[in-house]
Amino acid sequence: MRSQSSRRGSLKDEEVSRIVSYAERILSEIKVLSINVKEMQEIHEIMRQHRFIVYDASHLYVTERLGGVLITEERVAQRI
Repeated sequence: MRSQSSRRGSLKDEEVSRIVSYAERILSEIKVLSINVKEMQEIHEIMRQHRFIVYDASHLYVTERLGGVLITEERVAQRI
């Protein structure tokens, strides 16, 4: 009978360690943003101006707030 670590699809300890290390690096870069009522009104204005749903308007708002660039394959970006 084969040991569990030699089965097809099993990961070695060093592979698991490397994956966990990558995940920690990625998760450490994630920021949680909160918004206030004024910012919610600004998101609503983006929704109104561009006829976006709240999801798309929120992404655009946060991108602008952070001074970033919104990269997407969605057609929504083409309407801005």
